[in-house]
Amino acid sequence: MGWDLSVAPDDIRNDQEVVHAAVQWDGMQFAFASDDLRDDRDTAMLAIRSSGGRVFKFCSERLRGIETCCSLHSILTLVLILVKL
Repeated sequence: MGWDLSVAPDDIRNDQEVVHAAVQWDGMQFAFASDDLRDDRDTAMLAIRSSGGRVFKFCSERLRGIETCCSLHSILTLVLILVKL
């Protein structure tokens, strides 16, 4: 079954369970999650792992900020290393 959050109503884009299922199927669906979920660390990490790091740019500014960038970047680097294996 496919997931396409780009055409989903706002309440679906803000439903953490639905968004987690969608990004597990296709990490790029994170781009269409609500602002609140793109600011949620668990949702962002799941999407980063699922997409091989390609969705980092869709994380909220706060998550891309200095205070969390180091841990997110470390996981992103690990994911990219594992993808290359």
